[in-house]
Amino acid sequence: ITILNAGVSGSNAVHGLERLKRDVLPMRPDLAVVCFALNDSANGMEGIPAYRSALREIFQALRQNQIEALFLTPNMMTTQADCHIQPGAIREAAAACADIQNTGVLDAYIDTAKSLCEEMSVPVCDCYKIWKGLNKMGADTNALLSNQINHPTREMNWLFAYELSKTILSL
Repeated sequence: ITILNAGVSGSNAVHGLERLKRDVLPMRPDLAVVCFALNDSANGMEGIPAYRSALREIFQALRQNQIEALFLTPNMMTTQADCHIQPGAIREAAAACADIQNTGVLDAYIDTAKSLCEEMSVPVCDCYKIWKGLNKMGADTNALLSNQINHPTREMNWLFAYELSKTILSL
């Protein structure tokens, strides 16, 4: 198995679509794992149509090039800005992410992607659902974020690897 990571830090679905022809299609992968929503959700509810459109075009381009697609949902973001984060830009970013998480904006992006995947028969590896379940059971999901904002710890990255492996093997 050869794995190529074409992800770009800070990217979103629209940027992913722009890079698809350059970074993914020429590699002719058997499977493309698509994971967008965290950065997209910073555009608020009004960004959902562009997000959905970009995902649709990504899935269509993959299909047209005989590349299987799988959508991977991301982790939750922080639900509160950690008191240990110093005031300034990083604390403001944490507060903005908490607002996106707590007001259901990220949930709306995930729901949009899952609905599109159902419509287009794209399988979904739903790690977000697992994170939400942990949160509902009382787990401190903020402690599962390495930067206390939006990136999972090394241990939680194993959850993604495990769930992705299970999903791929079930295709």
